[in-house]
Amino acid sequence: MDYLWQVHYNYSWAGLLGIALRLAVVYLVLLLVQRWLTRLSAPQTWQENLKRLLKYALLLFEPVALLLLCSYFILIQPFYHGLIFTLALLAGFKQLRNYWSGRILLFDPSLRVGTRLSHQQQSGLITYIGRLGIRLQTSRGLLFLNYVDLLEKGYTLLTGEESGSFFRLKVDTDPKSEEQPKLKQLQELLQVVPFLNWQHQPQVEASRGDTDSWIVNLALYEEHHLDDLIERLAEQGFLARITKI
Repeated sequence: MDYLWQVHYNYSWAGLLGIALRLAVVYLVLLLVQRWLTRLSAPQTWQENLKRLLKYALLLFEPVALLLLCSYFILIQPFYHGLIFTLALLAGFKQLRNYWSGRILLFDPSLRVGTRLSHQQQSGLITYIGRLGIRLQTSRGLLFLNYVDLLEKGYTLLTGEESGSFFRLKVDTDPKSEEQPKLKQLQELLQVVPFLNWQHQPQVEASRGDTDSWIVNLALYEEHHLDDLIERLAEQGFLARITKI
């Protein structure tokens, strides 16, 4: 019993900090490699396999690193630190369930941003995937779903091509805009618009004979989001005319 009450100097705060720094460096390296892969010119199959392996490595690394740090923290002074850890565990039990449920669900490669998901009476487009849940863009607005509900009550991924529409946009810069938006700004804006069907990457190409005009081919899941998309572009200094393919 005396072991529980003692401070064990072979487990120290300096050692905990050292382990935390090493794990942080490894995590940053994995993130940098993941970003580097998006710019790598390689066969698509080979690149997709590498991305999948790296995604699984990151999914496993984070909880393993947390368990390692928590175990070391407890071993510094088992009784008091174990008590603190137990109280923290009880206080955050619901969020921890969400976190671990998310680790399980995210191993499904079909669960990604841009996929349509149906859960009970709600259906929409996944616009964000976090550690505790996902955000779903529905016809009524933005909905947050936690992973525990998805795991216990089930969900359906609508990956078919039966829904959605393809559009071609003629996008020009607004002459009234003080700052003239450029191609890079347009591309960055399309990356964060929640209305796109990411089964089909938007394609942007320069319009013939005009350096301040572009043709954008994209797909939307819901046709009524056309007005929202035009409005979003106008807010950033772009004028869009849309022709359905």
